[in-house]
Amino acid sequence: MRLMTAERLGGAQASGNPAQAAAAAGISTGVGAMIPVIPSVFATGSLAIVLAGNVSLLAHFLAGAAKSLFTLAPGGAPGSR
Repeated sequence: MRLMTAERLGGAQASGNPAQAAAAAGISTGVGAMIPVIPSVFATGSLAIVLAGNVSLLAHFLAGAAKSLFTLAPGGAPGSR
């Protein structure tokens, strides 16, 4: 409803390709799902579990820090979310 109102009043323009957005979401989800699995290729047992947790934490921090490049926020704050 807000989008329709904004479009009629000359506010926000609806743009973007839904297929491209779906493809980007699918690819990023697939890559994100593989990150915790990577340590189990190189290690087994408890070590693989600990490594998977640490790699996941690092990946989430880096994703938050990368997000700060687009939102102009300081790198440490979004990285720690």
